[in-house]
Order: sequence, then structure tokens, then C-alpha cells
Amino acid sequence: MVGSVIIFGLGHGLLIPSIQNLLVGFASIKERAAFMSVNSMVLRIGQTIGPLLIGVFYVFGSLQGSFIAGAVVAMMMFGVIVGMVKGSN
Repeated sequence: MVGSVIIFGLGHGLLIPSIQNLLVGFASIKERAAFMSVNSMVLRIGQTIGPLLIGVFYVFGSLQGSFIAGAVVAMMMFGVIVGMVKGSN
């Protein structure tokens, strides 16, 4: 368990700055601060609402239902990202 947590922490520590660096390239210099602020706001909203939403699925659908709901949400977000990438080309 400790090894898994260490690997996750290392990956997370590498991933977050890399994603922020990529996001900076999408905004002009005049809009960069607002763009990064919105990004942080969306992340914090997700961190707040996510556990509450999964908790609802846990109460009504058991532990397996909460994992399935999480997988469905992840697939929907993947679809949104693919649509956004295709739309920007």
C-alpha cells in the first residue's frame, strides 16, 4: 500500500505542473490569469462535488454502484475532452 501511494504521489506531482503548463499555452497573455483561475475553480468544484455525488451513489447503489458511477462520469468527461480537441482542430 505504501509503495502504491508513493508512486501515485510521484505521478501526481509530475502531472499537475505539466497540465498547467499545457493549459497556459491555450490562453493569450492578457487572459492567462483568468484562464488559470477558472481552471483552479473547476478543479476545486470537482473536488467538492465529486465525493458528495459518489456518496449519493454509494447510499443508493452500494459500493459497486459508486465505482460504476465514477467510471461513467470519467467516460463522459473523456468524451467531452475528445469533442473539445476535435472542435479546436
